[in-house]
Amino acid sequence: MKKLPSLLLSILVIVAVTTSTVNAQNKSGKKNATTVVQAPAAVQSDWKEYDALQSLLASTYAASQAGDVVPIQKHASEISNLSILLAKSNYPDANDNVEFRTLLGEFTDRCEELVNSVNAEKSAEELSSELAALNQSFTQITALRDAQRLPKE
Repeated sequence: MKKLPSLLLSILVIVAVTTSTVNAQNKSGKKNATTVVQAPAAVQSDWKEYDALQSLLASTYAASQAGDVVPIQKHASEISNLSILLAKSNYPDANDNVEFRTLLGEFTDRCEELVNSVNAEKSAEELSSELAALNQSFTQITALRDAQRLPKE
């Protein structure tokens, strides 16, 4: 159970560090400025599809928190495709169960909704809000994944 708070703290630190290193162009209020966000290297796990999705979602979310929605528009389809690849991948034994697959299926549906919102040219606020909800959903997946990986006492 010690790993779950540690993981959540690590995620918060990554988001905070990434957010604080955002390009100063966004703070100047220039239109059409894009933020280049370099997320710290994610810890590699035993599930490469999960790692790829986590990395892309974290960097896109950090940019949106800094006020830049261009990465959402640019990466929404890729996030959706990675969520589908993750859902179809070989699950680690600890996470190969109905509860985890259901949560991941709901996440994949939300990813598709984000793509639809981008295609419908929704406002920056709406896209940022949807991505925040998507990020929260992925945080729940991560918490469940880690909880199921812990040895039962």
